[in-house]
Amino acid sequence: IRGLLIQYFDLLTIYSIDNFNLESFIEHINKMPYRNLNGKISTLKHLEDYINFDKKRIVTFCMLKNKKYINEINIDENVKKIRFGKINKILKLYEDIDEFEKPTIKSVRNNLKSGRGYYIEEDKKIVSMAKTTAESDLYAMVIGVGTHPKYRNRGYATKCMVRLCKNLIDENKIPCLFYDNEEAGKIYKKIGFKEIDQWGIYYK
Repeated sequence: IRGLLIQYFDLLTIYSIDNFNLESFIEHINKMPYRNLNGKISTLKHLEDYINFDKKRIVTFCMLKNKKYINEINIDENVKKIRFGKINKILKLYEDIDEFEKPTIKSVRNNLKSGRGYYIEEDKKIVSMAKTTAESDLYAMVIGVGTHPKYRNRGYATKCMVRLCKNLIDENKIPCLFYDNEEAGKIYKKIGFKEIDQWGIYYK
């Protein structure tokens, strides 16, 4: 096997080693319905001239493989698990954070079905959260880590991440994530995430 193309709902992930069949991948990608395509920059750069996309992001891919650092941080009792009844409040938080793409109810529901999430609520609204999606027996993709602008610099996102990552590692799952925000990167490094590679996300 020289390469893989995986579809998860409307997301495509490509992974390959050197000398993969470029023409075959391009043909399949252009026939598939998808919202974004992601993969290592070293792979995606070969596809840029042959696929349609509106914009791209270059992000850092990280993993957390142990609890050495998060064990030093106490879990806050105000961090609660996200239930389906909180979806509308989750959507409102997405709207309030400019850096976030705006998801649909369906996509948030699908994320919760294939993952989990934790949040902090104040003033009758969700002000911070961290979630996963596409969990497998070994890995979990962390997404949607963010805090309402008016409630930042209080450590809320860190608390949500600590609760989430402890939960995952206790189940022998490795949390993975992408980031391109240096302030967010400081949070992830603080709790032990290690950089793996540069990744690209191409949006249609």
